[in-house]
Amino acid sequence: MKWLHNWSTRVLFLLLIYCPLSCNAFEVAGFKSGISLQEAQTKAAQLGDIANRTDTTLAISRPNSETRGFDTYILLFCENRLYQLNHPDLFTASSFINLLTSYINQYGTPDIASGRRPMLDYNHQKELEFTWRTESDTMTLGVNSPEKSDSVPKLVAGIIQVYVDTTIQCPRH
Repeated sequence: MKWLHNWSTRVLFLLLIYCPLSCNAFEVAGFKSGISLQEAQTKAAQLGDIANRTDTTLAISRPNSETRGFDTYILLFCENRLYQLNHPDLFTASSFINLLTSYINQYGTPDIASGRRPMLDYNHQKELEFTWRTESDTMTLGVNSPEKSDSVPKLVAGIIQVYVDTTIQCPRH
């Protein structure tokens, strides 16, 4: 029995050491938090995505056969580790309700915030954010729309899903 105790203690110790290096808070669209920029580029190529990069950002355009357009993902890296993934999309009432219901069923009641942000042409954008937090993640479902429909450039309502791995400490720039 002493051997089992020592063995289980060793396994637990190895898991505690190994987990912060490889356990991931989120996995979205095939990308796991904590992966390197190079790993993300390789994964994008495997998935048939179009990828454009900077030093800390990887923009993904994924062909969508249903819409005959592209799904967009913005991957943000800190110290060469994926810590945030943004997925913007056009707003439809049904997609918003489906996403909100899914998040509520999975994570419970969100924190809700709203506001206005000045845009071009003296227009303002109204924003509504629903935020859920777990031990390792913050998930935000944001909805925005212009106050004036005749704005130039033409602004349309949108949705953004934001996933942040809170275990990766990234200093703000």
